Amino acid sequence: MLRETVKGSLWMSASWFIVKLLSVVYMAFLARRLGPEGLGVFSIALILTPWFIMFSSLSLQTLGTHFVSQYRIEKKDVGSLIKSVFLLTFFFGGSATLLHFLVAPLVATHFFHDVSLTSYLQLGSFVIFLSVIYYGYISIVRGFKRFSLYATIDVLKEVFLVGFGLLFVGYFNMSVLGAILAVLTSYLILFFFNPAKNVAWAHKHHAPFKPIIISSLWFMSVGLFLSFFTTLDRFFLGFLQSKEAVGLYVSALGIVNMGMFFASSLKNTMLPVLSEYLAKKKVAFDTVLVHYIHKLLSYGIIIAGLFMMFVITYRKELILLIFGKAYVAAVSYLAVMIFALVFMILYLFAHTLMLSMDRMKKATVMYIIVLLLSVGLFYWFIQIFGALGAAYGLLFSCVLLDIGFYFFVLSDIPLKKRSLFFLLFVTLVATAVTFFLPIAFVERTFLFIFVVMCYLLLLFLLKYFGLREFQAILGRILKR
Repeated sequence: MLRETVKGSLWMSASWFIVKLLSVVYMAFLARRLGPEGLGVFSIALILTPWFIMFSSLSLQTLGTHFVSQYRIEKKDVGSLIKSVFLLTFFFGGSATLLHFLVAPLVATHFFHDVSLTSYLQLGSFVIFLSVIYYGYISIVRGFKRFSLYATIDVLKEVFLVGFGLLFVGYFNMSVLGAILAVLTSYLILFFFNPAKNVAWAHKHHAPFKPIIISSLWFMSVGLFLSFFTTLDRFFLGFLQSKEAVGLYVSALGIVNMGMFFASSLKNTMLPVLSEYLAKKKVAFDTVLVHYIHKLLSYGIIIAGLFMMFVITYRKELILLIFGKAYVAAVSYLAVMIFALVFMILYLFAHTLMLSMDRMKKATVMYIIVLLLSVGLFYWFIQIFGALGAAYGLLFSCVLLDIGFYFFVLSDIPLKKRSLFFLLFVTLVATAVTFFLPIAFVERTFLFIFVVMCYLLLLFLLKYFGLREFQAILGRILKR
């Protein structure tokens, strides 16, 4: 079972890497074709959709997988469950889409102060319906452990997005409208694959809805608060500043999100491995589990640190290379928000731990507190500093979220907190040092290499990693 889980996570990690690479290329294309204001309009058109998707999807991307697996183990009628999943996605996804469509004029006028945004927001409403269906579809695929199909769909969906985006925006010159249509048409991929082979479901009587809906409540509340949290910066930026400010900010945020690759790949493996381990051991914690968590957190901080140092050192070159001269103002935003990356990775790990240990109730209370504090932070910082304030707000909000996770939700895990704090401190200091490197490219590069080598040497001497890790990684690469 463990081998199957790891194999599946490798498929998902590989697909995530390809998807992220394609998304970076596509974002660079959109940024250059639409300009900062157009990119801001595109972001605003979809800015509320995660909120509606989260409460209308019933967390089926997680729960659907759980119920499909359970029905298969208990030899129940999986076809009836699949019909229930699709009926729920159609009903709740359709209702949320209609609600978003109806409130779009109000949002455009009173929140973003531009009635012309209404048509874009209304068109973006249909992303909600298609996304909810997609989550239900994917949950079934994962429930049948068809990880290769999951990876294939994920990659091809991004290929469809890029292809239609190049067609609509590049060839037909449809600007923001074309970019939104590309998002919608990317879901056509669902017509090419059957989520459950040899399982009849269309003419079945649906399974009971009540267990699915009840089970979804805590998952949905946690996911809903997280979706609010991850869009507050752009929402308040659009509300208090301008479409152009949102576009510039989004370009810098895109580079930060590139650094999430390692953590997201580990997350795909971490959740099933942890859940299986805890189910077998029947104990809260032991030395093996604590060591496992400590190592993952340490590696996450180190990889994030190396990426942060690289981005800080070459921040201007990265912005100009990917997005062009029109986005040069985003360099200062990137220099601030990149420090949030390490805290984003820490809460990504913490969120996975929380799910595997079934601590949704504690997490919900924590999310409410952090969300309220973050609303105040973003509003205050953006009022004073503009888009740069959004970057500061992102940094401090991520710190608050980590404090909530590790000192409230996961406070009883006997981690080596001093060791992790010291690693975090050293990583932030090393990143800060790269901020003050010379402007001259050659000198800066040599000093950057020197800082990185000193950072890695210090961590090696303090035994945060050793030769065995390098040997294991090299062995895997050579084996492949």
